[in-house]
Amino acid sequence: MRKRSFKALSLALLSACMLAGASITAGAVPENLFSCSTSRDAENDILVDFKEVQITLPSSWAGKCQVSTATDSASFFHIQSRKLWTASLGYENGGFLFSINFSENMDFTDLPSYQLIGETAAGYYYVCFATDMQGYTDDADALNEFRTLSDGVNQVVSTIRIKDEYKKSTGNDISIGSASDYIFPYSSEAAISTSDLTSLSGNQIQMAINEIYARHHRKFVLQEVQDYFNGKSWYSGTIEAADFDPTVLNQCENENIAFMVKYMKDNGITYSFSGTQSSTSGNSSSTGTTSETIGVYGTVITKASTYFRLQQPDGNVIQFWFDPAKLAAMGDTAETLQPGVTASVIYDTASYEAVDVTDRKSVV
Repeated sequence: MRKRSFKALSLALLSACMLAGASITAGAVPENLFSCSTSRDAENDILVDFKEVQITLPSSWAGKCQVSTATDSASFFHIQSRKLWTASLGYENGGFLFSINFSENMDFTDLPSYQLIGETAAGYYYVCFATDMQGYTDDADALNEFRTLSDGVNQVVSTIRIKDEYKKSTGNDISIGSASDYIFPYSSEAAISTSDLTSLSGNQIQMAINEIYARHHRKFVLQEVQDYFNGKSWYSGTIEAADFDPTVLNQCENENIAFMVKYMKDNGITYSFSGTQSSTSGNSSSTGTTSETIGVYGTVITKASTYFRLQQPDGNVIQFWFDPAKLAAMGDTAETLQPGVTASVIYDTASYEAVDVTDRKSVV
């Protein structure tokens, strides 16, 4: 993510709506993209609806956050910091947390901090963040409250969605949006949910899995997959697939990969890239060209509920995903495939799912 900057934003503030009690009361705003209405969901969190996008704020933000809208943006502020900065210095934009912005083109890509949300037929939605301290530093209570809200910004931003009727149609291809676009911008920081996946094809979900690896500079075996990421401005592929260390993935990334693999299996969703096609179980089989399942041998060094890591004799570590039911069908249980066990693993090079495990024995 790029370094964050508030000063680069043009905040022509036209109205404000306050998060207080059970709802936000929106001021008189011209009919435009950022006209604001609010409601509460089943968990009592606050749903902020604009014309084409929606964001969910935690109930704990009620009475602490203010939304100011302009023709092409909605900016979110910490109320108390904004009041104190205004009173002490006349600075009305203090307490800035983040903003949701719309642009007809990609002219925002030179900003020092932005995150693309998605594309509609008319243009792009993106988020801008603050780079410097926006909390009021001379009041300890206000500063602590600001920091609490600021710590939750990434999670809140991950709830932003473009409403289905305004999403740019992508069909079933894997190309979503522009060269700087991610399928899931926050998959390294926030959990992916079922609702995030329902509108995606099998190819798109599989590419979202690959996207997590791509963030860590991994190259890909399949040329179609490699070409896709080569077309992304954020991608820098410097690590060969065989040399990639899966331990660089954080817990959130591991859980999101496991969730997407399970979602595809549970729903019988397949993917098909040049040279490989998945079955409903996630296995790859030949489609008339080269099969993309290969075998490796090594020692299990880490085992979790849905993945394990295998260290090869040359020291290279590979992380594999597995279906516990399929593992049991191969004669393994969670107890048998433990650290210290050596095994041969046949795996799908696109998804890194272990499709067969043989020659298991414990290292003495």
